[in-house]
Amino acid sequence: MTKSSINDIFDKTSFLHGANAVYIEQMFERFQNNPDDIPDDWRTFFSGITDNLNQQNILRASWASQNVETNNEEDTLENINESEIKIESQILNKDNIVTSEVFKEQVFDSIRAIRLIRAYRVNGHLASNLDPLNLKEIKTYSELDYRNYGFKENDLDKEIFIDGSLGLNFAKLRNIIEILKETYCGSIGVEFVHIQDADQKQWVQERIEEVRNKTQFTSNGKKAIFKRLLEAEMFEQFLDKKFIGT
Repeated sequence: MTKSSINDIFDKTSFLHGANAVYIEQMFERFQNNPDDIPDDWRTFFSGITDNLNQQNILRASWASQNVETNNEEDTLENINESEIKIESQILNKDNIVTSEVFKEQVFDSIRAIRLIRAYRVNGHLASNLDPLNLKEIKTYSELDYRNYGFKENDLDKEIFIDGSLGLNFAKLRNIIEILKETYCGSIGVEFVHIQDADQKQWVQERIEEVRNKTQFTSNGKKAIFKRLLEAEMFEQFLDKKFIGT
């Protein structure tokens, strides 16, 4: 089933939702009593359902007998779910085909990867390298271990869809972990998820993840920072001499 055909089906059936259930039932009851008593478009719609009811199994219960044969495999929901789905993606095989099992696995991988990214955003600062003298023992945190989310070592080179997180749509698990460690476990720790204002939290997240928490200063920028530090140091020395012990 192509994307365009799915869109066509949606356009034709988008009115079939819970908010219209009572109205649709009333119209169908009127159709059963007197088909000429309803508008032409509704009569055509209900006629199509009743004419193909036995062929398509649309209104059968999930435990009902499924012995009815169909000529068009795209007409039944079961065949759509079990058939091979053709989609455009970087994670397809060489034949551009994804089976339902493979598709399910890819969805689970995406969910696991997003959870791992979330864990680093929340607790990555706990593993940041803030001890240049290495006086403290380096701790490991289970919530930052990819194995804790269902991944295995042979999944490290698996291409995973992460929907724009870390500025990427697709990335290997190995690269995702490297980016997260570089961003949240470097020599600068960032703790921001507790911030209540959503805009402020998003601002911090974008600023550190876009550059992996390493701002690339220009030569003039570095000189300006050095000048401010030098002025602050000289002012502190002045205060120390002018107001001793204050």
